[in-house]
Amino acid sequence: MWLRVEGFANKIKEWWQTHNFMDSPSFMLAKRLQPLKNDLKKWNKEVVGNVSARKDFALKLINHWDSVERLRPLSKEGKRSQKIAKDNHSHQAILEKTLRER
Repeated sequence: MWLRVEGFANKIKEWWQTHNFMDSPSFMLAKRLQPLKNDLKKWNKEVVGNVSARKDFALKLINHWDSVERLRPLSKEGKRSQKIAKDNHSHQAILEKTLRER
């Protein structure tokens, strides 16, 4: 699932490069993996967060823009916001499905 999040690979590379230890290769690997695990747990909580809640919020935004559109034509900004909400909902649905398949 994390591989689907934009910027994930760069974040891992950044974290990997910040934790440097000098010793045998096996010691260095073990020591680098410990803080990487903590970085990953923190990032997961902050960035990925509660996928279901984000999906529900995106659906509320979609419903809002659909209601506005029934009353009057949407402005360019309204159409853009509606599209962003739909794209976000689709993305969160994919992430949610990926989580269920684990």
